[in-house]
Amino acid sequence: ILFFPPYCPFFMLCYCAKFRPQEDYRLLKTRTISNDLDPVFDEDFYCPVSHVTNGILFKVYDRDRFYDDKLGKCFLPVNELIKTAGDSDEVTNGNIQSGDLLRVGVHKVAYLDGKKSHGSLEFFVEFIPVHLIEHTVEVPGLYFKKSEGNAVQFYMNADDDGSSPDIRYGGPNDDEKLWTPPRLWRDIYDAICNARHLVYIVGWSVDVEQYLLRGAEL
Repeated sequence: ILFFPPYCPFFMLCYCAKFRPQEDYRLLKTRTISNDLDPVFDEDFYCPVSHVTNGILFKVYDRDRFYDDKLGKCFLPVNELIKTAGDSDEVTNGNIQSGDLLRVGVHKVAYLDGKKSHGSLEFFVEFIPVHLIEHTVEVPGLYFKKSEGNAVQFYMNADDDGSSPDIRYGGPNDDEKLWTPPRLWRDIYDAICNARHLVYIVGWSVDVEQYLLRGAEL
């Protein structure tokens, strides 16, 4: 195959929806390497997975000014990554029980579209089960550090007009305390009025003319 310069390859990693086999969804994308017929990307990606999928699809493209040319693709079936422990694994590793998901790595050199003439792609994919991942309270991939001492309040409604049913809880008969529904608008109003240093409001749409209180509370 003859490629005319400039030749600027990159590839994308997608997952294939199990219930929509005709569709695939992009997970990751490499950088573009310019003017190289044998590029080495040498990139590592970490991708949390919670999708029901048939496998992973690698798509290779040639970057162009107006439209990226598709050079080929290769498919890694999910059954090559998802393995469960058997009795022999229990014997060699006391921390593994029969049926547990195993940590599996796959190193391949695959022909694009299954044809040698279309070129090849070398990759290494590793599946790490969630029970082998260290759990932290931090959300991965963020650019700011975690902070402590934050308060989180959950609301079932924006406000309560007094029509909520009485819900009692606590004690031997589960009736010692009366639950009071939280009031979002009232809490926001009080927080703004009682702010000492800074009021920081974020959102894609903020209406500064909106009244937070109603009726006699105005």
